[in-house]
Amino acid sequence: MLKAELQKTWSRPLIIVAFLLACLAQVIYVSMNYDSGTKELSDAYNTFGGQMDDAWRDSIYAQYEQLWEIPPESAEDIWDTTLEQRAILTAYDYTFFTEMLDSYVDALDDTYGETAVEAYAELRAASENGELVFGVSPAGESMANQYMVTWGFLIFMILLCVDQFSGEKEIGMVPTQSVTKQGRRKLFQTKLLVCQVSAFAVWMVSNLVYAVTLTIYYGWGNLHSVIQDFSYNACPYNWNTGEYLAVTLLLGLLASQLTAMVIFLLARIGKTTQRSFSLMGGILVLPLLLAFLTDNTWLALWLPCLMSNQWLWSGLRFLSIGSTYIPLWAIAGVELILIAVIISLLLHRFLRTAETDIDT
Repeated sequence: MLKAELQKTWSRPLIIVAFLLACLAQVIYVSMNYDSGTKELSDAYNTFGGQMDDAWRDSIYAQYEQLWEIPPESAEDIWDTTLEQRAILTAYDYTFFTEMLDSYVDALDDTYGETAVEAYAELRAASENGELVFGVSPAGESMANQYMVTWGFLIFMILLCVDQFSGEKEIGMVPTQSVTKQGRRKLFQTKLLVCQVSAFAVWMVSNLVYAVTLTIYYGWGNLHSVIQDFSYNACPYNWNTGEYLAVTLLLGLLASQLTAMVIFLLARIGKTTQRSFSLMGGILVLPLLLAFLTDNTWLALWLPCLMSNQWLWSGLRFLSIGSTYIPLWAIAGVELILIAVIISLLLHRFLRTAETDIDT
C-alpha cells in the first residue's frame, strides 16, 4: 500500500514540478549570490593554512615581512594589493587569535559577565594549545545558511499534504479504503509515511543540489578550519567548519521532519484547500517570513525557522532569568521535544477514532 501511495503521490504533475522547483531554487540562490573573487581569495587563504601552533605563527610572521615591507596603515593601502598580500594579512591577524577572542569576550562583560568567559573557555584553551586550524571552507560556510532550502521544503510539503487530503476529496478521488474504519486507519498511516518519506527525500535532494552547486562555484576548501572571525561568526564552541555544518544540518533535518508532521496534521484538520492554506500560512509561513524580515529571536525559534538554525551557534544566545542564563539551543531542544509529544498525542487520537476518514 505504501508503494502504491508513493507512486500515486509522486506521479502527479503538481508534486513533480514543486520538487523540481525546490531543487532549482538552490541553484538560482547560489548563482544570484555568487562572488567571483570569493573562491580565489579562499584559495589564497588556504595556501597559508595550517595548525595554528608556534611553528605556523613563525612561518606567517616571516611571510608577512616578505610580502609587506611597509605594513598597511589604512584600508586604502589594501585596495590595490594582490590576493596573496590580502590573505597573509588575515593569516597574520589570526596569529593573535587568543587576543581577538579575549577582546571579544571583554566586550560581552557588561551583558554576560563570567558566563561569557566560561562559554569561551574551551575555545580559548584550544587556541592556547595550538589546536585550531587556519583556513577557510567557502562551501561549508555557505551551506550552513539553509534559508532557501527551508523555503523550498516548506512550499513543497504544503502542496504535497494539501493535495493528499483536500485535493483528493475535491476532485472526487476518495480511496476505497476509507469505507471501513480499519481501512481509514491504514490509509491515514500510509499517508503519514508518504509525507515523512517525501519530506526526507526533498530535504536530502535539495541539500545535495545545494552542495553540488556550491562545489562548482566555490569548492570546499578546508573543512577543518576555524569557524570564528568575531565579526560575522563568534561561535563559542570548539568546532571546526565541518563540525559546525554537521550540527546545523542535523538540527535542520530534525526540524524538517517535525515540520512535515505539523503540515500533515494541519492539512488533515483543514480538510479543504482554502482552510488548509489559511492554517499553514498563519502558523508556519507568516512566522518564517517575519523572522527573516525582522531578525526577531523569538520568531526565529518557531519550528520551521529552526530548519535554518545557523544563528543559534554563531554567537552567545541566552535567555536571561535573573542571574541565570539559559542557552537558546536548550530552549529550541525543549520546543522540539514538546512538539514531538503533541504530534504523538494527535496522531494517537486520529488513529483511535474514525476521524481518520479523509471524507469527513
